[in-house]
Amino acid sequence: MKVIRFGGRFAKFCFIAVFACLFALGPGSTVRASSGFQVSGRLLLDANGNNFVMRGINVPHNWYPEQTSSSLQNIKAKGANTVRIVLSNGQSGLWPKDSASDVANVINLCKANKLICVLEVHDTTAHMTTLAQAAAYWIEIKSALIGQEAYVIINIGNEPYGNPPPEGPDTSLWIGDTQNAIAELRAAGFQHTLMVDGPDWGQDWEWIMSNNAASIFNSDPLRNTVLSIHMYEVFDTPDQVQNYVSSFVNAGLPLVIGEFGPVNNGPGADVDAVMATAQANGIGYLGWEWSGDGDPELDMVTDFDPNQETWWGNRIIHGLNGIASTSQEASIYGGSANLDAVTTGVFRPSNGVLFLKNSNTTGFADVGLNYGIPSDYPVVGDWDGNGTATIGIYRTGSFYLRNSNTIGFADMVFAFGTPGDQPIAGDWNHDGTDTIGVFRNGTFYLRNSNSAGVPELSFGLGNPGDVGIAGDWNGDGFDTTGVFRPSNGIIFLKNTNVTGFADVALNYGIPGDRPVTGDWNGDGVDTIGVYRNGQFMLRNSNTVGFAEIVFGLGNPGDMPIAGNWDGLP
Repeated sequence: MKVIRFGGRFAKFCFIAVFACLFALGPGSTVRASSGFQVSGRLLLDANGNNFVMRGINVPHNWYPEQTSSSLQNIKAKGANTVRIVLSNGQSGLWPKDSASDVANVINLCKANKLICVLEVHDTTAHMTTLAQAAAYWIEIKSALIGQEAYVIINIGNEPYGNPPPEGPDTSLWIGDTQNAIAELRAAGFQHTLMVDGPDWGQDWEWIMSNNAASIFNSDPLRNTVLSIHMYEVFDTPDQVQNYVSSFVNAGLPLVIGEFGPVNNGPGADVDAVMATAQANGIGYLGWEWSGDGDPELDMVTDFDPNQETWWGNRIIHGLNGIASTSQEASIYGGSANLDAVTTGVFRPSNGVLFLKNSNTTGFADVGLNYGIPSDYPVVGDWDGNGTATIGIYRTGSFYLRNSNTIGFADMVFAFGTPGDQPIAGDWNHDGTDTIGVFRNGTFYLRNSNSAGVPELSFGLGNPGDVGIAGDWNGDGFDTTGVFRPSNGIIFLKNTNVTGFADVALNYGIPGDRPVTGDWNGDGVDTIGVYRNGQFMLRNSNTVGFAEIVFGLGNPGDMPIAGNWDGLP
């Protein structure tokens, strides 16, 4: 007999429709809890400290326990790195209770298949049972969970509130219920990363979770809670998806898309927009569901047969921004880590102070230091190949580079170029170390070592008055150049360091903007951005379009810089 998921699809949907401050503990701060998963800013780090982005599938273990073992094997074979497992605490009376030994077996199956295991209690759906009862269940089966912090994330309760009054209980109570459940689990000694679903059948159409996300996150003494949004019919346009995700990205808070699907008793989410937005912002997603749903349009395979992929299964697994092309195995299993994401900073020409931030969000700088004097030009790079970008300045034809983001004398000082040149840096020869160059009147002069000497590369690109930029535009490991034209906001990018026409030309910005480039989402490709009157506007692709990341840092007149300042993913 088919057991259907009791959730948003079966609900009656009712739409109602200075430096001391730099280091203050805030929503993005990290408090290392254990040798397991840990939130850092809006990132989820695995037990090795590497960025982990969920790409996975929901599995109906409680309803089809006999299918779980083969399902996990087949899901892993499709390329997923995570599964979300449906469990029951037995409190709703609809499903049998999963015992501690059963849960331990599921965890072992996940580990055997090198999958991260997100466990959820489904009985809380639409407040059939409470989050307090869910917390009590996790405490009851604690023996199966303690010691598994590197492999298991506890999703306290599925979609704990449904429709708001008058059809259901007061959804604002979700705030206190969620905070109390987190507190109960921490008091019981759980150090796992916790995951909490929003109200409104998980779709948070009242924006209760979004508006209270910081208070929920900060209520966790370990600052190790991820917020989870479920995306169905509420998120049926790109704008609705992007607006919601941006509310977390701009706040620097952790978000995962814990469920989404193309139907929900009618049309569902714009799944293309969900997957594209998640990929652009480095956010995890978990599609609903592998097989066995009451609505076959939500099954990814028919009758648990991996050789019978449905349209939905083919789309989420093999399509653009799908699991097969974007999933990376957790490094705890030996998988490679995501590439380091780049964040921003500013140099203040009036006094030579640099402000560096470890997340692309509005807020105080994480590092502030004086390095340079008025009229210096900033230049940053990984000068020693250790994975951390550090500061430097260019002054009247000489470079002054440091190997740490601290106050002190330059570690390297040498002459290259002439007064009035614009400094630039990149890994021109793919050796893992950034080296310097200058841009002068439409010509680049680049060196493969941080020392005085003749340029190894010189070539023309752009016009006098353009601003030189550099980055790995195509992900091949070699940094190449480009120019930004301040007169009209056009950017020209080239994939080789030779004279010739640009490979990419696009309009992004307005006259007066300053260009900034970096790998904002850790996908190995550097992309464009501009800095305007104290605000960064960044894109995750080298295409025309609106900024995907917008935040304030610094003041009008500051100069933008970008790098991986802390060496972390």
